[in-house]
Amino acid sequence: MSVRVRQITPDPEFPKVVVPMVPFNNMYDKFTAIYMKRIEAACEERDMMREAKEEEKRRAEEEARKKAEAEAQRIAEEEARRIAKAERKAAIEAAAKRAEEEHARREAEVRDREETADVVHAVCKGFAGRSLTKIEHCIQEMTEAAKEQQHHMEECERDEREDWRKGKGKQKETTGSPPPKQHPGVVTLDINNVSGVALPEEE
Repeated sequence: MSVRVRQITPDPEFPKVVVPMVPFNNMYDKFTAIYMKRIEAACEERDMMREAKEEEKRRAEEEARKKAEAEAQRIAEEEARRIAKAERKAAIEAAAKRAEEEHARREAEVRDREETADVVHAVCKGFAGRSLTKIEHCIQEMTEAAKEQQHHMEECERDEREDWRKGKGKQKETTGSPPPKQHPGVVTLDINNVSGVALPEEE
């Protein structure tokens, strides 16, 4: 009697699972069924192990992805904090600079007011003991005297030009401008030395 056999190649991932040569005829159907159940169980175990490995791989990839996202978020937060800190520092420096400029401006204004007060004090000291009416009267007299002096000088120049045209005047060579003639009754006001002006005394 001839016997047919079937060679089943073992799975390379499970070398310990040995599948012997199984007689394949009506006499050995029972043994064939037993071995086939063993093979199916081994295949199921293999599939379960594969799924477990794939699940573990997916879990590791997910953890690595979450870790990378957390690291990127941490770096972004640190960068945002650094930028905010730099912006706050720049704002503080700008505010300090504005405060210094405002303080310097106020000091300059105070100095200007003090200098103006000194000038006013000096002028008032020069007019000490004189009433405002007397001071205004003195200034008016000096202004009128200056106008009279200017009018007199213009008349003198006009007379000289008239004499020169008539041939009576003599042309003189001058090396420079002659000093202005001081006419009697003319008072010159020195604005740099107000106290030196002779003012009328109080009655």
